This record gives sequence, structure tokens and C-alpha cells, in this order.
Amino acid sequence: MEEDQPTRRMTIIVDTPTFTRRVDHDHFAPGEQVLIILGAKDGALTGDVFDVVAPSWHQATDVDGWRVRDPRGGTVSYFTAAPKYLIHTGVDCSPCVDYLRQLERWVLPHLTGEPGQRDTNSYRIVDGELVHIADAITADEAW
Repeated sequence: MEEDQPTRRMTIIVDTPTFTRRVDHDHFAPGEQVLIILGAKDGALTGDVFDVVAPSWHQATDVDGWRVRDPRGGTVSYFTAAPKYLIHTGVDCSPCVDYLRQLERWVLPHLTGEPGQRDTNSYRIVDGELVHIADAITADEAW
């Protein structure tokens, strides 16, 4: 790294609402679209929308998860996610709206003060699974 280049501070958010969220596997179904929150922009949460494809065991959390597909494609088009990471889109779902509001109250204060889009850096894809940092920490996995 050159000396005259500014360094950017990386923020990693370990949000309690995701770690403690309890949602049943059957809350979601194949064919539904879900949102995974990845950051914030201009004072609002942002994320990516995925298609729920099929049931799949989520080893990182030891629960029945969901195989999801990124409709944009890319190097990782499919991965498994725990239900607690997912938010319904396009349907009236009060539990998902409540979770989204909790995330807003928890995450947004940590990502204010800098213009543009900011990533929470809360998720990684490991061996085909989406893993939240809090789940990695409790499983004593390297982040």
C-alpha cells in the first residue's frame, strides 16, 4: 500500500437482531423472493434479493435452511442460508417487517456519518453457505 493513499476503515456489524432471530423453516417456501440486508445507503438499509429454491441443511447454524439463487448470476449464484437471515419481499409479512425495523434501529446508527453506500461486512459465503459473523464467532470459526 502506498503511503499517500487514504485508508478506509472497515466496519463489521455484529447485529443482535439477526443472531437472536427465531424463525421456522416453513416460514419460507420455494418460489418466494427474499431480501438479505448487506449495508446501508443514504440512511436506508440495502441488500440483495434472492429466489428461494429448495430446502437445504445449513451446517453453520445446524438448522434446516434454504438454497437460494441470485437472479443476477455471478460467481456464486446459489448458496444455502439460514431462515433467520431472510426477509420476505413482495408479500405482507409482519414478522419480516418487524425484523427489518429491528435491523434499522441496530445497524443504521453504525453506518452513518459517511456518504455513499456502506457494507455491514456481516456475512461471508463459506463452502456454499451464507454465514453471519455472530454465527461464525459462536462456532469459533475464523472470520
